[in-house]
Amino acid sequence: MPRALKGMVLAAGLGTRLRPLTDVYPKPLVPFAGSTPLELALANLQRAGIDEVAINAHSHSEQIARLINSNPLGQHLHLSYESVLQGTGGAYPPIRNWLGDADLVVLNGDVVAGFDLSALIAHHRAMDAAATMMLLPAVIAGESAVFYDQGRIQAIGKTRPPNAVHAGNFACAQILSPRLLDLLPQNGVFDIVSEGYQKALSLGWCVAAHLHEGYWHDLRTPQFYWAAILALLRDQDVCGALGLDLLRRRRGLEPLPNSHGVLSVAPLASFGDVLIGPHVVIESGVHIGAGATIRNSVLLPGAIVPAGTLIEHALVGPSLRVSLTQSV
Repeated sequence: MPRALKGMVLAAGLGTRLRPLTDVYPKPLVPFAGSTPLELALANLQRAGIDEVAINAHSHSEQIARLINSNPLGQHLHLSYESVLQGTGGAYPPIRNWLGDADLVVLNGDVVAGFDLSALIAHHRAMDAAATMMLLPAVIAGESAVFYDQGRIQAIGKTRPPNAVHAGNFACAQILSPRLLDLLPQNGVFDIVSEGYQKALSLGWCVAAHLHEGYWHDLRTPQFYWAAILALLRDQDVCGALGLDLLRRRRGLEPLPNSHGVLSVAPLASFGDVLIGPHVVIESGVHIGAGATIRNSVLLPGAIVPAGTLIEHALVGPSLRVSLTQSV
C-alpha cells in the first residue's frame, strides 16, 4: 500500500533580487493576478489530494503566519519558523516528526507553474523512488543540470557525465521519501542535493525524474515576475492550468476577466476616463484618476494613479514603482 502524502511549501527565502517588492511582501506572497505564489502552491497540493502542509518562513514571517491563520483552502497548515535560514536541506529536519512515515511533496514558494502533481506522485510510486524531481526539459544557463534517462536521474551537476542521455533543470517540485530524509544531518544549514540526492545516488537508490513542459516561471527578479504575468495575459488558459479560476470559485468569486490582455482582479475603487492596455493587471483596491494611461504594467493592491498620469512598463504600488524596461 502506498505511503501517505503530506506537503511542504518552501517560503523562507529573502528574495533579495525581487526587491523592492520583497521590501513589502515575502516572495511567496507577492501579488499575482489576484492570488499569490504560496496560495497557488497550496491549491495545487490540494488538487493532488494533499491537505496536510508545512510552510517554512523567515523573511516577513508574520505575513506567512497570517495566511496560515486565515487558512484560505481549509487545509491543515503547519508553520515551521526559521530564525536563521537553514538552506535547501536544513528546512526538513525541523518537520521530520510532523511528517512521520509519509512521503513529502515539496513546492518552492517562489515559482508559479501548472504542475501536474498527480502525475508526479504516480511516477514516484511506480518507480518506488527514494525521491523524485520534477524537471524542466532544458538546462537554465549557469545552473546545475539534472541528467536522466528512462525516468531515472543519473547525475546532478554542471559537468555532463560520459553516459548521460538527457539533461534538464530542477523545476522546484519534488517528492522526498522518509528514507531519503533520514540520510540528512539532524540539524544545521546544508543543501538537499549534496546531503540528500547525491548520497541516495551513491547508494544506488532510485531517484526518479518526471518532466514538466507547461507554464513555469521563477519570480527571481521584477523582470522575471513580469515575464510570468505577460505569459498569463497572452494565454487565458494559463489561469485554469495554475488553478487561479478554481481558487476564486472556492472564495465565491467570478473567474478572472481577461479582455484584450487586461486582467482586472476586482472592480476598481475608482475609475475615470482612462486608457488601459495592452498587457495590464489591476489588483484590488486600485484608484485610477481621469485621463490616465496604463500600458504593459501591473498595478499592485492599493495603487493610486493620479489623473493624467502615464504608467508604462512598470510595477506600481502604494509605496513603490519599478521600471520593467530591462529585459529578462
